[in-house]
Amino acid sequence: MNLEEEFEFYAFSTHVENRLEEFMQAETALALRSISISIDLVKRLVDIGEKSKNSELILAIANLNLELSNAKLALAGSIGEMAELKAESSELKAENRELKERIRELETQPQEKLLLKNGLYYKEDGDGAFCTACYDDNRKKIRVVEMARAVSSAGKYRCPVCKTFYLGK
Repeated sequence: MNLEEEFEFYAFSTHVENRLEEFMQAETALALRSISISIDLVKRLVDIGEKSKNSELILAIANLNLELSNAKLALAGSIGEMAELKAESSELKAENRELKERIRELETQPQEKLLLKNGLYYKEDGDGAFCTACYDDNRKKIRVVEMARAVSSAGKYRCPVCKTFYLGK
């Protein structure tokens, strides 16, 4: 994906995310409003129940009021969680953009030229004896260690990271 395509994808995904957030906020506000209206209606029903002196009706209305209040609290908690998730999402997006930029910078930097001699990499100035496996796989210059004569039957040098042996000279 080139930079222009990546930008278009990011713009589109941001647009979709914003629309989804607007929809969820509208739906949440509507749900809260409905619950609030329902609680007001329950209060009116309590007044009616008290005037009629019907204890079963009053108890049922009280239970309904309790359930509606619990629903309102749960919805309010969900709104708080959504806000936290939005903030976390924004942080992750910013970090992702920074990491992508860092990758682009690293990819555009000129690579230091290494020379291959006797199965090992060396800098042009002669510094080195770097592990070819670590550099080829991960672009890490890991200096190999010269082995003691007693254990050098597998090779003269050994990489301390990937444990590869090298004959060298």
